[in-house]
Amino acid sequence: KVAWKSICILLILDVVSGILTILPLKYYSLYPSIKELELKQVSTLYLILLIPILEELLFRLPLKISINNILVSSGIFFNLLIRIIFLSNRVIAISCSFIIVLCLQQLVKKIRLFQLNIRNFKKSILGFFYIQALLFGFFHLTNYNLNFRYFYLFPLVAFSYIISGFFLGYLRVRYSSGIYLC
Repeated sequence: KVAWKSICILLILDVVSGILTILPLKYYSLYPSIKELELKQVSTLYLILLIPILEELLFRLPLKISINNILVSSGIFFNLLIRIIFLSNRVIAISCSFIIVLCLQQLVKKIRLFQLNIRNFKKSILGFFYIQALLFGFFHLTNYNLNFRYFYLFPLVAFSYIISGFFLGYLRVRYSSGIYLC
């Protein structure tokens, strides 16, 4: 029941935010074009299934604070970072990020300071909630061919994604099975 309500609410939010932002930008021919993708069976499966799961694990998993959640999100983050910076293949990036996460896990076990940081972090979870939604929105700017001459319009292009990030973050925090709803 919650899943269907969530889908309907998200659809309404996307339509309303699209009307408020996308239509005026398209009217003035300022809305960027979406990047062209070569769709094959594997890449379609990757786009439809794997990328959304990785996004949720990266952005919303750490909203419920635990060492494992933070380590999983860190692993995904380092994987993306290694692939972006070094343009390496998936196997090398996954291997390097796995090694980094293992090192972080060992470091966390040795240093109990992390437990204190988690307690402090729980106090500022609201700020982290807003930051993850904004990052989620701006992360999706990579879907477009952007002209940096119009950089001041980037928040408008990312607006519907930011709204979705807030809503999905709310689901994650509000419900015990929130990560599955997202």
